[in-house]
Formats: sequence, structure tokens, C-alpha cells
Amino acid sequence: MNINSYTYESWIPWHKVLILWAIHGNEPCGTIAIQKLISQLDSWEISLKSWMLTLIPICNQKAHDLGQRQTEENLNRMFNPENKSDSYEATLAAEIREYIENSDYMLDIHSLSWWDSTFMFKSEFWNNELDEYASTMWIKEVISWWNEIYQENELRCTDDFAKSCWVKWVCIECGQHEDPNAPIVAYDAIINSLTHLWLIDWVAAYQSDMYQLHMNTLILKDKEWSFAKIRKHWDEVKAWEVIARYQDWTEINAVEDSLILLPKHWAKKGEERFYLWISV
Repeated sequence: MNINSYTYESWIPWHKVLILWAIHGNEPCGTIAIQKLISQLDSWEISLKSWMLTLIPICNQKAHDLGQRQTEENLNRMFNPENKSDSYEATLAAEIREYIENSDYMLDIHSLSWWDSTFMFKSEFWNNELDEYASTMWIKEVISWWNEIYQENELRCTDDFAKSCWVKWVCIECGQHEDPNAPIVAYDAIINSLTHLWLIDWVAAYQSDMYQLHMNTLILKDKEWSFAKIRKHWDEVKAWEVIARYQDWTEINAVEDSLILLPKHWAKKGEERFYLWISV
């Protein structure tokens, strides 16, 4: 086994919660938060009153040791069970899938390379139970329909696989990798979510003014092109504004007023460059 996990059981373990971090090896803040929780559970500073909790503080150990995102492939695109790759990350994904399949709820924690936004993804657009769970993360910006803009045969992430297993999931982005506040965001989200699910005795805080963004367009780097200007997460673009140009000077235009989400200026061929949220 390549994955080190920590499982804690209560006297009433009928539901299972899974918390993941360091799917990408260069994202340290969730590992810090989970290791703090492990210390508190081991010392009985915090104890479970119900359910079962499994923690994986480092999903990609080799990449984490190297301080880089991945060793061979992006682990968070390796969760399609039909994937035939034999890479190190594919081996990890096969192990992590077993943990996901045996869970009822999953919290997947990430951070970002160069912008300081905090936001989350969740598995369903309208679901009162899931919305209440997500509100405990204390993050305002919620992105839905992440999964629906990908083709069924594309390599899937942890969240896609969890959804296929009917596992309720939330994925949070805690800010920039090295932001000292990012581990605090991660830890608070973990504690609030466990309180909401009745695993621990704590006082949960709920975010009352969340707003949902509905992704509906994905632009991949299918061939060489560059943004017409530097783009940031949340940038507004007007209808028919030029977003990017290919080397042959053909253009990528916004078809209507939109927001650009998660622009990646350094993407490699085949990777996501940005998403659009239509109807600002």
C-alpha cells in the first residue's frame, strides 16, 4: 500500500466520513490541518461521539516529498476506473478509490498556486442536506456543475468518482499554497463539518450568505494559444470580447457576458486553461 490513513471509530460507526489532503504534493496546508486533528484525536482532546472518520493527510507522498504537484501525472485526473495508466499516480488513485467507495461523506482539501481566493465545489447544485453541510465550511463562493462540463470518458477527479458512488462531497480551495491563513481555513472547515455531521461535540458555525456559481464552459489547451491579456479568477468578460488567440491568430471569444474562473496561464497541452460562468 502507498497510502497512509488514520481511522477513528465511535461506538456508533454506521456512517463513514473521509477527509483527503495533498492529492497534489505541493499543497501543504490541509496536511497541517489534518495532522493537528490527528494529534487531538490521539490525545483524546477531541473524541468521536458517532460515526467513523478516516483521514489521509498525504495522498501523494512522493510528490509531497519532492515539493512538487505530481511525479508523472496529475493524480486528480486519474480516478476513472477505466484508466489503463500504470503510473505512480494511477496506482495511488486505485487505492484512494477504495476509500471513497466505502464512505458516505467526503471532504477533499486543496490550495492554489497564485491567487488567494477561497471557494468550494460540491456534488449537487440544489440539495438542502448538502447545502447545509457545505455552509459549515465558512466559505462564501460555491461552484457547482463542475462534473457536468466534462465528457463521461475523460479522466476523472476524486469528486467525480465520489459522485458516481453516491458519496456526498465537498472540495475546498483554502487559498494560496503558502498563505499562513490557509491551514486555519482548512482546520476550521474540518472541525465545523465534523460538528455538523455529529461526529464531535463542538459548536458549528454556518455561512448564511453563500452564493453559487454554475460552471458551463470548459476551455482546454488543445494547441498553442495565449490569453489576450493577463487574466485573474473572477475577471469579467463582455459578450464577444477576445479572451485568447491561437498562434494562427484565430480567437477564443466570450459568447455572452461571463466570468472567467480558474485561469491557468501555465497549462500544458490537454490541460484546463479556464472555465466560464455565464450570466454574471
